[in-house]
Amino acid sequence: MKRFTIVPGNWYAMEFIMDSTDEVQRWYSPVKVQRFSPRQSGGREFDLAFFHAAYPAGVQNKVYPLRTLFRTQSFMIAEHLDEPERRMTVLLHALSARWLKIHFNITVDNDADLQAAMENETRGYW
Repeated sequence: MKRFTIVPGNWYAMEFIMDSTDEVQRWYSPVKVQRFSPRQSGGREFDLAFFHAAYPAGVQNKVYPLRTLFRTQSFMIAEHLDEPERRMTVLLHALSARWLKIHFNITVDNDADLQAAMENETRGYW
């Protein structure tokens, strides 16, 4: 079975789920992967460097140490290793026009134009 693969230079949908003391928090961001680096420790651990589009300007470039928990053909679920007390989980999947419309009210005509449209969006929307 072909599995979901992260390719540097591409945009993805990233969903964050975090366990807080009183409730589950969830938020969303389109991300452009800059680097995917497997860690030498093995154990499905890797560093993901990315542009976090829905984060405040000036601090949008992030590097998360992650461990893959589950991976299918369509998505990957990973644990954020630097946030053990907050139990942050990350869901990565293909960015789609529908997802952008639902979460950010950004309209892109079709998924084929999505990568180019996101490059234009980052110049004005974010």
